[in-house]
Amino acid sequence: MAASSPLARRRPGAPPSLIAAAIPSAIGIALVVLGWASVANEAAFDDQTVGFNVALLGALVVFVGCGFYLFVFRRRIRRRLTVLRSATLPDEED
Repeated sequence: MAASSPLARRRPGAPPSLIAAAIPSAIGIALVVLGWASVANEAAFDDQTVGFNVALLGALVVFVGCGFYLFVFRRRIRRRLTVLRSATLPDEED
């Protein structure tokens, strides 16, 4: 698809690419599963700390990735609302 085609352009309030949330989420989920699998057969707490830390890191990666996605999407919506308000509402001059 050419860069100048209408399908290649995104409108101003369109959500960011889902790749921005999908990649950190996939990595984070993989870390959670890896941490969970490493502590599954360990009875002593001292043997579970490494796996717990890996799973906790995975959860943080998911939260940061999705949070970044939501932050970018919210900024785009705010920008679009600002443009819409300035185009539709008259300027208030006293």
